[in-house]
Amino acid sequence: MWTLVESNISILGDASYIQAYVSGQGDDWHLCFRAPSNGSLHVGTYTGAERAAFVTGKAPGLDVFGSGRGCNTVSGRFNVTRLVWTSSGTVAEIDVLFELHCEGGTAALRGDLWVSMVAGAHRAPPSASSSSAPRP
Repeated sequence: MWTLVESNISILGDASYIQAYVSGQGDDWHLCFRAPSNGSLHVGTYTGAERAAFVTGKAPGLDVFGSGRGCNTVSGRFNVTRLVWTSSGTVAEIDVLFELHCEGGTAALRGDLWVSMVAGAHRAPPSASSSSAPRP
């Protein structure tokens, strides 16, 4: 888990493609979420995801990479449970549960990206027994 206390966190993008970047604790990670068919991301479940940078245009995009790690081919899904925009069009809050598979494998990277740019917003960290797999 990374927090603003020990890490740098930034969110870039627009309504169709959101990229989160975190560096700290000796690592750096990029998380990318793209809407299918260049549509807009909104609260909901996105299945059949492809690597975000190389989507065919029909499927949503997903990618997680950093610190020398990444996938050539990606499959997976993600569930946007919260997405709030500022009046200037930047992300104010985002919560995305994701599941990513590399190179067609069955092993999965599962996680939860939760960022709030709202001062004073807090959430209890997940426990070791909690599941961050997207809910179907």
